[in-house]
Amino acid sequence: MMAADRGMTWRAGRRDAGQVRSRGFRRQTLLMLALMAALALGVQPSWASGLTAGEALFLRANVEFTLFHELGHMVIDELELPVLGTEEDAADRIAVIAMLLRHRAQPVEEMIPWLFAVAGDWYTEWELGDGRRGGGAIPYWAQHPLEIQRFHNIVCLVFGSDPQTLEGLVDTELLPFPRAMSCEREYRLAKRAVQWVLATYGPEVGAGGGAAIRVRYLPPEPPQRALAAWVAASGIPEAAGARLAASLRLPREITVEFSHCADNPDAFWRRDLQLVSICYQLLEHFLELGRYRIAHSARACAIPEVRRWMGELLSCPRQ
Repeated sequence: MMAADRGMTWRAGRRDAGQVRSRGFRRQTLLMLALMAALALGVQPSWASGLTAGEALFLRANVEFTLFHELGHMVIDELELPVLGTEEDAADRIAVIAMLLRHRAQPVEEMIPWLFAVAGDWYTEWELGDGRRGGGAIPYWAQHPLEIQRFHNIVCLVFGSDPQTLEGLVDTELLPFPRAMSCEREYRLAKRAVQWVLATYGPEVGAGGGAAIRVRYLPPEPPQRALAAWVAASGIPEAAGARLAASLRLPREITVEFSHCADNPDAFWRRDLQLVSICYQLLEHFLELGRYRIAHSARACAIPEVRRWMGELLSCPRQ
């Protein structure tokens, strides 16, 4: 069963029907953003013209977040995990904690911009989508949190993971003071939940491991060939899949598949097919979001803590 939701073609049906759990993305945002980015930058909205450091970071970080988000849906289904609250919020938190754990060995100068790039994606989705509408047109009823909520939730978790280093975020537009007071606890609760899953369903000494997570790339359309080659060469999907498969006793083999989508691009988990599917067009969308964000960074650059971590990547003016 496919249900239309928030302008999407791929949408979640009933969970017990084993159908679609998606990232939460709208076609109208893509169409509007592609045009706006082209006008703002004076170029065609194509990724292949060469990536700046900021564009590359935005693309890589959001590919990884999307993978972990959809794999979070997979883990919830395959291990029949208890979820209190919405599954979409749980999958977001799984993704953020997974990224924090994966990059914890990196210097904070590299890890924090990686997570900020993910938050920036959701802020830009809001800025170019529901944020432009009147309050009556915003779909408060939808199963996915509003993009601006996802933005603040991610910033809160990142801050909660290292509040001393990120103290300058407090009482800014990114992290209002009342929310900042709960972020350390929110992070601890999310991390504890993920650690419980790993401890409960992780490999057992002397026992065989769980099923594998395979990655495959279906033939792209001609305009997507270079981007398809990029994601295949990046190693991001294989690394995410291998890390998760080695950490959990999955009952069935899972496939992560990249493909051309004939209609609305998105990423989604299909329980009935044991499949995480990511559209090549969604990766193009991430790049256009990144380019737009960099071209419209004045507001972000005015926040000292953003300029501290993202100034060079956002091309903020030197002060």
